[in-house]
Amino acid sequence: MISRVFGKTKPINYALVFGFLVLCLFLAQLRQLHFGNNHHSIGVSMLTLIGLFSSAVWGNYLALSNQLIAPHVYTVYVYALLVLLFPNVLLDYKSVLANLFLLGAQIRLNQIRPFKSIKVNVFDASLMVLAASLFLEWCVLFLVLIWVYVYAFSPRKPRNWLVPFAAIIGFMLILSAILFLSDNIAFLAQHYRLHVSLTNLRLPNTVYHRGLGFTVVVLLVFLGFRRHRISGFGKALQMRLNSLALILAIGVMLLQFSLGIEAYVLAFGPICLFLSKQIESFSKSLFRELVLFGGLLVSLVVFILGWIQQ
Repeated sequence: MISRVFGKTKPINYALVFGFLVLCLFLAQLRQLHFGNNHHSIGVSMLTLIGLFSSAVWGNYLALSNQLIAPHVYTVYVYALLVLLFPNVLLDYKSVLANLFLLGAQIRLNQIRPFKSIKVNVFDASLMVLAASLFLEWCVLFLVLIWVYVYAFSPRKPRNWLVPFAAIIGFMLILSAILFLSDNIAFLAQHYRLHVSLTNLRLPNTVYHRGLGFTVVVLLVFLGFRRHRISGFGKALQMRLNSLALILAIGVMLLQFSLGIEAYVLAFGPICLFLSKQIESFSKSLFRELVLFGGLLVSLVVFILGWIQQ
Protein backbone atom coordinates (compact mmCIF):
# COMPACT_ATOMS: atom_id res chain seq x y z
CA MET A 1 0.00 0.00 0.00
CA ILE A 2 2.78 2.44 0.89
CA SER A 3 4.62 1.74 -2.36
CA ARG A 4 1.42 2.36 -4.32
CA VAL A 5 0.76 5.69 -2.61
CA PHE A 6 4.30 7.09 -2.80
CA GLY A 7 5.24 5.32 -6.02
CA LYS A 8 3.65 8.14 -8.02
CA THR A 9 4.04 11.92 -7.87
CA LYS A 10 0.63 13.10 -6.73
CA PRO A 11 -0.34 16.17 -4.64
CA ILE A 12 -1.92 13.90 -2.01
CA ASN A 13 1.52 12.48 -1.23
CA TYR A 14 2.88 15.90 -0.27
CA ALA A 15 -0.27 16.60 1.76
CA LEU A 16 0.22 13.36 3.69
CA VAL A 17 3.85 14.19 4.47
CA PHE A 18 2.98 17.74 5.51
CA GLY A 19 0.28 16.45 7.86
CA PHE A 20 2.74 13.91 9.23
CA LEU A 21 5.29 16.67 9.93
CA VAL A 22 2.62 18.77 11.65
CA LEU A 23 1.82 15.83 13.93
CA CYS A 24 5.52 15.24 14.69
CA LEU A 25 6.00 18.94 15.49
CA PHE A 26 2.99 18.92 17.82
CA LEU A 27 4.30 15.87 19.68
CA ALA A 28 7.80 17.34 19.92
CA GLN A 29 6.44 20.59 21.37
CA LEU A 30 4.20 18.64 23.75
CA ARG A 31 7.19 16.67 24.99
CA GLN A 32 9.14 19.89 25.56
CA LEU A 33 6.28 21.28 27.65
CA HIS A 34 5.98 18.02 29.59
CA PHE A 35 9.63 18.10 30.69
CA GLY A 36 9.57 21.86 31.29
CA ASN A 37 12.17 22.67 28.65
CA ASN A 38 12.33 25.90 26.71
CA HIS A 39 10.26 25.89 23.54
CA HIS A 40 10.02 28.21 20.56
CA SER A 41 7.17 30.51 19.72
CA ILE A 42 4.43 29.49 17.32
CA GLY A 43 5.97 31.65 14.59
CA VAL A 44 9.37 29.97 14.87
CA SER A 45 7.77 26.52 15.00
CA MET A 46 5.76 27.20 11.85
CA LEU A 47 8.90 28.52 10.15
CA THR A 48 10.70 25.31 11.10
CA LEU A 49 7.82 23.22 9.78
CA ILE A 50 7.73 25.07 6.47
CA GLY A 51 11.51 24.79 6.20
CA LEU A 52 11.41 21.02 6.78
CA PHE A 53 8.62 20.46 4.29
CA SER A 54 10.30 22.68 1.70
CA SER A 55 13.54 20.77 2.20
CA ALA A 56 11.73 17.48 1.53
CA VAL A 57 10.15 18.87 -1.64
CA TRP A 58 13.39 20.45 -2.84
CA GLY A 59 15.30 17.25 -2.19
CA ASN A 60 12.81 15.31 -4.29
CA TYR A 61 12.98 17.95 -7.05
CA LEU A 62 16.79 17.78 -6.94
CA ALA A 63 16.66 14.05 -7.67
CA LEU A 64 13.89 14.21 -10.28
CA SER A 65 15.31 17.16 -12.23
CA ASN A 66 18.51 15.24 -12.95
CA GLN A 67 16.61 11.98 -13.60
CA LEU A 68 18.53 10.27 -10.80
CA ILE A 69 15.32 8.52 -9.69
CA ALA A 70 12.14 7.39 -11.39
CA PRO A 71 8.99 9.56 -11.05
CA HIS A 72 8.06 8.79 -7.45
CA VAL A 73 8.20 10.45 -4.03
CA TYR A 74 10.03 7.84 -2.01
CA THR A 75 12.50 10.62 -1.24
CA VAL A 76 9.82 12.63 0.55
CA TYR A 77 8.65 9.51 2.41
CA VAL A 78 12.19 8.71 3.60
CA TYR A 79 12.61 12.34 4.65
CA ALA A 80 9.55 12.04 6.89
CA LEU A 81 10.94 8.84 8.42
CA LEU A 82 14.25 10.56 9.17
CA VAL A 83 12.38 13.35 10.95
CA LEU A 84 10.66 10.65 13.00
CA LEU A 85 14.02 9.04 13.79
CA PHE A 86 15.61 12.38 14.76
CA PRO A 87 12.73 14.51 16.09
CA ASN A 88 15.12 17.06 17.61
CA VAL A 89 15.43 18.64 14.17
CA LEU A 90 11.90 19.94 14.71
CA LEU A 91 13.25 22.15 17.52
CA ASP A 92 16.36 23.41 15.70
CA TYR A 93 15.20 26.09 13.27
CA LYS A 94 18.74 27.28 12.55
CA SER A 95 19.85 23.91 11.17
CA VAL A 96 16.60 23.56 9.19
CA LEU A 97 16.99 26.97 7.54
CA ALA A 98 20.69 26.38 6.88
CA ASN A 99 19.81 23.08 5.22
CA LEU A 100 17.17 24.80 3.09
CA PHE A 101 19.75 27.25 1.73
CA LEU A 102 22.24 24.44 1.10
CA LEU A 103 19.64 22.51 -0.89
CA GLY A 104 18.92 25.66 -2.87
CA ALA A 105 22.62 25.94 -3.62
CA GLN A 106 22.74 22.32 -4.82
CA ILE A 107 19.72 22.91 -7.07
CA ARG A 108 21.49 25.86 -8.69
CA LEU A 109 24.66 23.82 -9.09
CA ASN A 110 22.77 20.95 -10.69
CA GLN A 111 21.35 23.38 -13.23
CA ILE A 112 24.86 23.95 -14.55
CA ARG A 113 25.34 22.87 -18.13
CA PRO A 114 28.71 22.91 -19.91
CA PHE A 115 29.42 26.32 -21.49
CA LYS A 116 26.03 27.71 -20.39
CA SER A 117 25.38 30.16 -17.51
CA ILE A 118 28.06 28.64 -15.32
CA LYS A 119 29.09 31.91 -13.68
CA VAL A 120 25.51 32.87 -12.77
CA ASN A 121 24.74 29.49 -11.20
CA VAL A 122 28.03 29.39 -9.31
CA PHE A 123 27.50 32.93 -8.01
CA ASP A 124 23.95 32.17 -6.85
CA ALA A 125 25.03 28.92 -5.21
CA SER A 126 27.88 30.67 -3.41
CA LEU A 127 25.51 33.29 -2.01
CA MET A 128 23.16 30.56 -0.77
CA VAL A 129 25.99 28.73 0.97
CA LEU A 130 27.06 31.97 2.63
CA ALA A 131 23.44 32.62 3.66
CA ALA A 132 23.39 29.15 5.25
CA SER A 133 26.55 30.05 7.16
CA LEU A 134 24.62 32.83 8.90
CA PHE A 135 22.74 30.11 10.77
CA LEU A 136 25.56 27.55 11.11
CA GLU A 137 29.00 29.02 10.60
CA TRP A 138 30.67 25.78 9.51
CA CYS A 139 28.41 25.62 6.46
CA VAL A 140 31.08 27.66 4.67
CA LEU A 141 32.77 24.30 4.03
CA PHE A 142 30.18 23.72 1.30
CA LEU A 143 32.09 26.24 -0.81
CA VAL A 144 34.36 23.27 -1.51
CA LEU A 145 31.43 21.60 -3.30
CA ILE A 146 31.08 24.65 -5.54
CA TRP A 147 34.70 24.50 -6.66
CA VAL A 148 34.30 20.78 -7.32
CA TYR A 149 31.37 21.56 -9.62
CA VAL A 150 33.51 24.15 -11.42
CA TYR A 151 36.24 21.55 -11.84
CA ALA A 152 33.71 19.02 -13.17
CA PHE A 153 32.01 21.28 -15.71
CA SER A 154 34.43 24.10 -16.57
CA PRO A 155 37.96 23.42 -15.33
CA ARG A 156 39.81 25.43 -18.01
CA LYS A 157 38.24 28.85 -17.43
CA PRO A 158 40.02 30.72 -14.61
CA ARG A 159 37.20 33.24 -14.34
CA ASN A 160 34.76 30.57 -13.15
CA TRP A 161 37.14 29.62 -10.33
CA LEU A 162 37.10 33.23 -9.10
CA VAL A 163 33.30 33.59 -9.03
CA PRO A 164 32.91 32.22 -5.45
CA PHE A 165 35.48 34.77 -4.25
CA ALA A 166 33.43 37.54 -5.88
CA ALA A 167 30.33 36.22 -4.12
CA ILE A 168 32.20 36.15 -0.78
CA ILE A 169 33.38 39.76 -1.19
CA GLY A 170 29.91 40.97 -2.20
CA PHE A 171 28.24 39.06 0.63
CA MET A 172 30.65 40.38 3.25
CA LEU A 173 30.27 43.97 2.03
CA ILE A 174 26.47 43.81 2.17
CA LEU A 175 26.48 42.04 5.54
CA SER A 176 28.99 44.52 6.97
CA ALA A 177 26.86 47.45 5.82
CA ILE A 178 23.73 45.95 7.41
CA LEU A 179 25.56 45.22 10.66
CA PHE A 180 27.09 48.69 10.70
CA LEU A 181 23.69 50.34 10.27
CA SER A 182 22.24 48.16 13.02
CA ASP A 183 25.22 48.84 15.30
CA ASN A 184 26.10 45.14 15.51
CA ILE A 185 29.40 45.00 13.65
CA ALA A 186 30.85 42.66 16.30
CA PHE A 187 28.63 39.88 14.90
CA LEU A 188 31.19 39.02 12.23
CA ALA A 189 33.98 38.34 14.71
CA GLN A 190 31.68 36.49 17.11
CA HIS A 191 29.90 34.33 14.55
CA TYR A 192 32.62 33.42 12.06
CA ARG A 193 35.17 32.18 14.56
CA LEU A 194 35.12 28.71 12.96
CA HIS A 195 36.35 27.08 16.13
CA VAL A 196 35.91 23.63 17.64
CA SER A 197 35.00 23.20 21.30
CA LEU A 198 35.65 20.02 23.25
CA THR A 199 33.78 21.17 26.34
CA ASN A 200 30.36 20.20 24.91
CA LEU A 201 31.15 16.53 24.44
CA ARG A 202 29.73 15.58 27.85
CA LEU A 203 26.18 15.19 26.68
CA PRO A 204 23.29 12.91 27.76
CA ASN A 205 23.33 9.31 26.62
CA THR A 206 20.35 9.96 24.35
CA VAL A 207 22.54 12.22 22.21
CA TYR A 208 25.09 9.48 21.69
CA HIS A 209 22.28 7.02 20.92
CA ARG A 210 21.06 9.32 18.16
CA GLY A 211 24.62 9.63 16.90
CA LEU A 212 24.92 5.85 16.78
CA GLY A 213 21.64 5.59 14.90
CA PHE A 214 22.78 8.22 12.42
CA THR A 215 26.03 6.31 11.88
CA VAL A 216 24.06 3.15 11.08
CA VAL A 217 21.92 5.04 8.55
CA VAL A 218 24.99 6.51 6.84
CA LEU A 219 26.68 3.10 6.66
CA LEU A 220 23.56 1.65 5.03
CA VAL A 221 23.58 4.50 2.53
CA PHE A 222 27.19 3.98 1.46
CA LEU A 223 26.72 0.21 1.40
CA GLY A 224 23.76 0.55 -0.94
CA PHE A 225 25.59 3.10 -3.09
CA ARG A 226 28.51 0.74 -3.63
CA ARG A 227 26.25 -2.13 -4.65
CA HIS A 228 24.06 -0.06 -6.94
CA ARG A 229 25.62 0.85 -10.27
CA ILE A 230 24.55 4.00 -12.06
CA SER A 231 24.51 3.86 -15.85
CA GLY A 232 25.53 6.90 -17.86
CA PHE A 233 28.38 9.29 -17.18
CA GLY A 234 26.12 12.23 -16.34
CA LYS A 235 24.11 10.35 -13.71
CA ALA A 236 27.20 8.71 -12.25
CA LEU A 237 28.83 12.13 -11.93
CA GLN A 238 25.77 13.59 -10.22
CA MET A 239 25.64 10.68 -7.77
CA ARG A 240 29.32 11.17 -6.93
CA LEU A 241 28.73 14.88 -6.38
CA ASN A 242 25.81 14.05 -4.09
CA SER A 243 28.02 11.61 -2.19
CA LEU A 244 30.52 14.46 -1.73
CA ALA A 245 27.66 16.65 -0.45
CA LEU A 246 26.86 13.92 2.08
CA ILE A 247 30.49 13.77 3.22
CA LEU A 248 30.61 17.56 3.61
CA ALA A 249 27.30 17.50 5.50
CA ILE A 250 28.68 14.90 7.91
CA GLY A 251 31.82 17.00 8.37
CA VAL A 252 29.82 20.14 9.11
CA MET A 253 27.56 18.15 11.42
CA LEU A 254 30.52 16.87 13.45
CA LEU A 255 32.04 20.35 13.72
CA GLN A 256 28.71 21.84 14.84
CA PHE A 257 28.24 18.93 17.23
CA SER A 258 31.37 20.08 19.04
CA LEU A 259 29.56 23.38 19.59
CA GLY A 260 26.51 21.64 21.07
CA ILE A 261 24.35 21.64 17.91
CA GLU A 262 22.94 18.38 16.49
CA ALA A 263 22.60 19.34 12.83
CA TYR A 264 21.53 15.91 11.53
CA VAL A 265 19.14 17.54 9.08
CA LEU A 266 22.06 18.71 6.91
CA ALA A 267 22.57 15.14 5.70
CA PHE A 268 18.90 14.32 5.11
CA GLY A 269 18.89 15.37 1.44
CA PRO A 270 21.68 13.08 0.15
CA ILE A 271 20.58 10.25 2.46
CA CYS A 272 17.02 10.38 1.08
CA LEU A 273 18.33 10.33 -2.47
CA PHE A 274 20.50 7.25 -1.95
CA LEU A 275 17.90 5.35 0.07
CA SER A 276 15.09 6.07 -2.41
CA LYS A 277 17.39 4.98 -5.23
CA GLN A 278 18.00 1.75 -3.36
CA ILE A 279 14.27 1.25 -2.72
CA GLU A 280 13.33 1.65 -6.37
CA SER A 281 16.01 -0.88 -7.35
CA PHE A 282 14.03 -3.68 -5.69
CA SER A 283 12.37 -5.61 -8.51
CA LYS A 284 9.68 -7.27 -6.37
CA SER A 285 6.93 -4.94 -5.20
CA LEU A 286 6.26 -7.10 -2.12
CA PHE A 287 9.85 -6.73 -0.93
CA ARG A 288 9.70 -2.99 -1.58
CA GLU A 289 6.50 -2.80 0.47
CA LEU A 290 8.11 -4.69 3.33
CA VAL A 291 11.12 -2.37 3.34
CA LEU A 292 8.93 0.75 3.38
CA PHE A 293 6.68 -0.61 6.13
CA GLY A 294 9.68 -1.86 8.11
CA GLY A 295 11.28 1.59 7.95
CA LEU A 296 8.06 3.14 9.27
CA LEU A 297 7.82 0.58 12.06
CA VAL A 298 11.44 1.08 13.17
CA SER A 299 11.03 4.86 13.08
CA LEU A 300 7.89 4.68 15.22
CA VAL A 301 9.59 2.43 17.78
CA VAL A 302 12.61 4.76 18.01
CA PHE A 303 10.33 7.79 18.34
CA ILE A 304 8.28 6.19 21.12
CA LEU A 305 11.40 5.09 23.02
CA GLY A 306 12.79 8.62 22.73
CA TRP A 307 9.45 10.01 23.95
CA ILE A 308 9.49 8.07 27.23
CA GLN A 309 13.12 9.01 27.94
CA GLN A 310 14.02 12.43 29.27
